[in-house]
Amino acid sequence: RGYAIDDEEMTVGAYCVAAPIIGSSGEAIGAISVSGLAARIPVRARAALGESVKRYCAQISSQLAPKGVAGRTRP
Repeated sequence: RGYAIDDEEMTVGAYCVAAPIIGSSGEAIGAISVSGLAARIPVRARAALGESVKRYCAQISSQLAPKGVAGRTRP
């Protein structure tokens, strides 16, 4: 899937989506996380939210890594 979710697992009423930012070494050097009230983020919109966070992280990663490295995970 490429992103993590927290559906009220840490905090009741909170929904969070996060994806990694991959550096030039191919390892995660950071992340972007989006959180909100679970009741205000419709279930039908949650996958799209995760895909958006993942896409923005990939764009940042591609600016940090040499061509062909962005999105690669550590073996």
